[in-house]
Amino acid sequence: MTRNELARLRRCRALQLAIALGILFPIFTRTWQSLVVAAIGVAVAGIVYRRNCRAR
Repeated sequence: MTRNELARLRRCRALQLAIALGILFPIFTRTWQSLVVAAIGVAVAGIVYRRNCRAR
């Protein structure tokens, strides 16, 4: 594996972790603000993940 492939793999894993934490965040803090922030964060991370990690 080249350095670029390893960096891409790390970014994809970090995005997966961000999505998982974004899903878990509203479970532990039950406010409307945390739900909105988590939903926006998961949506953005999902779009970036789909664009950069699933396209190849």
